[in-house]
Amino acid sequence: MKKNIIALVGLLCLHFMVYAQPKLMINLKENQQTGFFLNEIKNISFTPTNLVLNFEDNNPQNILINSINNFRVEVVSIVTDIEDNEIVNKQNSLSAVALFPNPASETVTVKYELQKNEKVEIEVFNLAGTSLLSIQDEGVSGQNSISLPLNQLNTSGIYLVKLKTNDKLETLKLIKY
Repeated sequence: MKKNIIALVGLLCLHFMVYAQPKLMINLKENQQTGFFLNEIKNISFTPTNLVLNFEDNNPQNILINSINNFRVEVVSIVTDIEDNEIVNKQNSLSAVALFPNPASETVTVKYELQKNEKVEIEVFNLAGTSLLSIQDEGVSGQNSISLPLNQLNTSGIYLVKLKTNDKLETLKLIKY
């Protein structure tokens, strides 16, 4: 469980760099739940019996490992506009994101749908967080697709493909063989 928590938090910090408020939710065996915003966690460590979350204010939180049922990360993100003194939820413009073929060896097609014409930034990262490929696409309202050359990815393995518009960020897993 220790490695799962560390790996999940690391990947999610990459995925939710700026655009959302990811929260680590821990379900305890006593049907209790506790949550912590990832951007407030300085580091995570373990003792033989505790999960220790250290925060910016140097006030650690200790959780007994054997009291944890499971954990997940949920995103607290509401994109809003103020219109006529009311707060109105905006519909995200980016949807129906897919990669094919996946796994791939030479090229992969990124397919996505937009509500309106707008730029889409597409970036490929290795699991260490290094950007290996970056492309900007002029997306149009409706279905879009773009082919990504995988020759810049030197080795076989798992990569993250990030699509970003003005109001949405999506990350997909790509397997290169």
